[in-house]
This record gives sequence, structure tokens and C-alpha cells, in this order.
Amino acid sequence: MHKKILAAVLAVILCLTLAASAFAVTFPTLYEKDGNVYLVDYNYETGKLEWTLLYGHYHKFNQWVVTRMPTCTSTGLRYHTCLTCGKTYWEDIDRLPHSWGGWTVTVETTDHSAGQRQHTCRVCGTVESETFYPAGTLKLYDCGEEVKALQMQLHDQGFLDSGYVDGQFGPKTKEAVESFQTRIGLTANGIAWPQTIDLLHHVFGEWTVTREPSYYEPGIRTRTCSRCSFTETEPYGATLRQGMYGDEVRQLQIRLKELGYSAGSPDGFYGDTTRRAVRSFQTDQGFDPDGIAWPGVWVALFPTAAEAPAP
Repeated sequence: MHKKILAAVLAVILCLTLAASAFAVTFPTLYEKDGNVYLVDYNYETGKLEWTLLYGHYHKFNQWVVTRMPTCTSTGLRYHTCLTCGKTYWEDIDRLPHSWGGWTVTVETTDHSAGQRQHTCRVCGTVESETFYPAGTLKLYDCGEEVKALQMQLHDQGFLDSGYVDGQFGPKTKEAVESFQTRIGLTANGIAWPQTIDLLHHVFGEWTVTREPSYYEPGIRTRTCSRCSFTETEPYGATLRQGMYGDEVRQLQIRLKELGYSAGSPDGFYGDTTRRAVRSFQTDQGFDPDGIAWPGVWVALFPTAAEAPAP
């Protein structure tokens, strides 16, 4: 029954194909010969027609016979034969994978250079070598949170636009790494070696006040990295008031408590208890007790620029 249905379908396809061929010959096409239906296609590489039997008899093959076993250096070969028509089909057997031993390091890595290592196939003795990088190295086409952290550091130091802080180590990130390496006197190869990444972390000196704050206006303070001479500038002295929330408020509450003023638990919320504590401190310092922690109050709480938290 299935053969009759398949024959009917193929007959329809053949009729349509033959009808189309009256106007133009297109490939692939169907062709009937000796009771068998073939799919005929033109191989543009060889310039020959290829015939594929679609319907005639169903091949019934015996088991594969292996005439050449595959190894890790060469393919194998096998065949099987149709028990109906006697046609024999041959095919290659894929090579086996190498059985690698452990890696042997031939050149050690450093914190700013790659190493070399090799391993050997236990069967055929083939030796494979590769370059490998010290742990923590980031380079072109790497991706992930480590790359994003690197990009944020490069952005903070002015080497990379914020639009490229995306966790993808692309050409712009490589250029930014090269610029940083050039600034601090390293070989500018665009690879973020452990040495490069370590040097991206600033080692700052003490804060220096470049503009003293007034009571109502914050001042300016700076500090310089001893590694790359990068200078960080920020306001010195905060203005905090009731209803505000954040780490600066928490620092204010901790400092008031250290000085003996009851500002409540250091929860980071500038509530009424914190406001009353600020008023008490202002009164003792001779300030207008308005309950607002102006820059002058902030500086009185943290007398030196070195100990004052960032506003």
C-alpha cells in the first residue's frame, strides 16, 4: 500500500516536472528509467549530473564490513552490500580523537607575559603546543563581569567612554588598556595582564584641601595616586537635612554618637532624632541651631580633610 501511494505521488511530481521541462530545464529534476525514478541534479563543482534513486526497490543491506580501522591519525573504511540488487556502498570512518596526556609547561607565565605548554598523544605520539595566560588575564573578545569591572576602572580614569562599559572586551576596550599602559610606562599591547589590572587600582596619598569650605558652601579637596599620578577631586563638606537617606547620613550619625550626642541608631535616615542631635551640636559649637548639617557643621565634625568621609 505504501509503495502504491509513493508511486502515485512521484508520478504526479514527475508529470509536473516533465511539463515544466517543456519550457525550460531546471535542476534538480525527476527522471524515470527502467521502472525506477531518479532525482537528477547538476554538480557545478564537477560539471556532471548526479543521479539519486528515489523509487525502485528498497535496499536491504547486510552488516557493515570494516576493511581499515580508524586511528587518531587516519580515517577507516567500511562497506555494506544490498541483498536485493548486490550493489556495494563504501564510506569512510571518522578518525578517532587523540588520547592526550597531561600538560607540561615549557615556558612559565609572569604577571605580564604568556607561557607555553604542550601535551602528547599516548597512542601516536603527536605533540600539541599552545600559548596560555596567567590567571586573571583579560584580552580581546573575553566577556563577563571581570571585563565589566575592568571597563569601569578604565572609565573612572578617563580612558573609556561609558557606552563601552558592557562586559565585552572589544577594540575600544583594547585601545583604552593600551592608553593606560602607555601612561604608566608598560608595554602597550592591549592585554590586561594581572600586573596591568593591579596598577589600575590607585594608591592614593592623603587628601589636600584646595579650597576651604564656608559654613554654607562645600570646599574642594584632592588626592593623587602614587602609581600613575592620577588626581581625584571632590567636594569637601556635605549638606544634610531632615528626610535625607544614605551613607553620608549614617556617617553623620556615627560621628555624633562618638562625640556623645544621641542621634539614634545609625540607620542612614535623617529623622527627627538626628535633627535634634545636630541642633545640640550646633548649639555647643556656637552655630545657628537649625538642625541642618551644613558644610561648616560637617567640617566641625570631621576637622581634617583626611578623616572626612566623601560627601
